[in-house]
Amino acid sequence: MSAADEEIAPGALRDLLDQALAAPPLRLLFPPPLERRFERESSAVRWRYLRIVTLVVLCVYNAFLFDDLGLVPDIASWAIAMRLLAVTPAAFLALSLLGPDPAPAWREGTGAFATVLLSASIAMVFLLSHAPEREHYLYGINLVVVFANAALQLRFGYALAASSGSFASLCIAIGVTSGMPGAVRLHHLMTSLTLIVLTLIGNYRLEQQLRRAYLLTLREQLRGHDLSESNDLLRDLSNRDALTGLANRRLLDETLRQCWQRCAEAGQPLSVLMVDVDHFKAYNDRYGHLAGDACLQAIAAILRMNLREPADMLARYGGEEFVAVLPGQDISAALAIGERARAAVETAAMPHAAAPAQRGNKAGIVTISLGVASAPPYQAGGPAALLAAADSALYAAKQRGRNRASAGRDDSRSEGAC
Repeated sequence: MSAADEEIAPGALRDLLDQALAAPPLRLLFPPPLERRFERESSAVRWRYLRIVTLVVLCVYNAFLFDDLGLVPDIASWAIAMRLLAVTPAAFLALSLLGPDPAPAWREGTGAFATVLLSASIAMVFLLSHAPEREHYLYGINLVVVFANAALQLRFGYALAASSGSFASLCIAIGVTSGMPGAVRLHHLMTSLTLIVLTLIGNYRLEQQLRRAYLLTLREQLRGHDLSESNDLLRDLSNRDALTGLANRRLLDETLRQCWQRCAEAGQPLSVLMVDVDHFKAYNDRYGHLAGDACLQAIAAILRMNLREPADMLARYGGEEFVAVLPGQDISAALAIGERARAAVETAAMPHAAAPAQRGNKAGIVTISLGVASAPPYQAGGPAALLAAADSALYAAKQRGRNRASAGRDDSRSEGAC
């Protein structure tokens, strides 16, 4: 998309698409924003087609120099020179000057102008020649019209203009010529006019079908995009805890497995925090489940603020338990993160009248306990053993009075529990 174009919002694009599909069958152009998108997306293919067809037609055009020798022998050398030294070089020059991706008006306008110019050159050769067979030379104008409307497939408006210009060249050539029988004049005019009408009908139908095919393709793309978004949303919902918006147990297991593998490949440690809200059952009993849900949401937000985004991952493990996965962090760094999170929850001072003052736990506020475990990349047992070690450390923290972070042994130095 060029900088000058505005991106169409999905909703607006769907409205424009519906509007274009519901438009009368005879209408070709789309609403302006959709028309710009159509040209932008089809321009490269269209320009490549025009260049190929132009080169093929130039070969055919120059093959007609034998017609010059037979029909206008008195000026054959001049006519051949015009083909080889004027028209052909001019065509190559135009293709070069238009560049790799010309604007639609320049692209189609150049094709229409070339059509009129070729028709005018044929009419000029006819007028300059005095050969008895020169009348047949005018049929070349009909071939030029076929070239523009059927081969180049100019956009209909430009094809109509090019055909009109070609027909005007024929009318002028016939009109200023003396000695041509009236029946021959009428035959030329009727033949040319009939061919123009028929090829314009075909040109119109081709563009109409092309544009409708684009609309139908775009509609399928939008439907596919909507389906993909829906699938992504469903996938995200299936991996998220509905209450806190954190990853759920399913996503935790998958992420922990991936982090274990990546840390093993990079030779980095992997740490886990297991978090539990102290005396949460008493909180629910005292304040009710709605307040309990709000408490879990607040703690989830505090924990998330104390982790690295997006390197670390926080999940709701179940009930009032959370798990944080800390790739690349050793036991000391993980313990520092856990202690910072614990202090942040304590500082928030959420009221908890049912929380006793026991073994260092402040009475009257919500607190958390944490278990920290870490494993080096070569540790056996895998992610399940690491979670079990963090759970054991959490149990130890609760046994020692809650509202604290407890670390298991670091397996990079000791064997046994992590």
